[in-house]
Amino acid sequence: MNRGNFTCEPIKDMERIKEIIEAAYNKKDRVGLMVVSQLNLGLRISDIITLKVSDLSGSHLMITEKKTQKNNKIKINNTLKNSVIRYIDEHKLSSDDYLFFSRLRSKNHISTRQAQKDLKILGEELELERFSTHSLRKTFGYFAYQQSEGNLPLLMQRFNHSSQSVTLRYIGITQDQLDDLSDEVAFGI
Repeated sequence: MNRGNFTCEPIKDMERIKEIIEAAYNKKDRVGLMVVSQLNLGLRISDIITLKVSDLSGSHLMITEKKTQKNNKIKINNTLKNSVIRYIDEHKLSSDDYLFFSRLRSKNHISTRQAQKDLKILGEELELERFSTHSLRKTFGYFAYQQSEGNLPLLMQRFNHSSQSVTLRYIGITQDQLDDLSDEVAFGI
């Protein structure tokens, strides 16, 4: 997300991520599940809020991404599966219900604007700089890159990016590499 001088950043500290998840659940279980869903699926918030219970009932999520209209098949890990099961049980949702339902319950999902507002408030309360809903998607990418030992083609496919440089810049690796270069190439007395 780029609004003027504001470019969101991935969260690169695992302890900070745990703090965000805990604070999100303490705020509202809906906010907690949104955070956990974005972190585990690596999807845009506009795709997360439209999920129905049935979408996460199998081993994989099959989704046509709203922005790109590209299909994506994503494995649902056990951490997310367990979070979703608890949430479904607590709210007594049926398979046709939206996970992130509006006040009208299962008839509609919350708006992207509401999700952005919820996460903006969370970020402000935690004093997170350069944080938005997109930070969570970028965080997934940053850690997926680390876990895959830098497998850029794999991450490019997951994000539907057209070039490696876009993916590196997107997850904040390019800036990390430039910062490291500045530390490594130092002259002086």
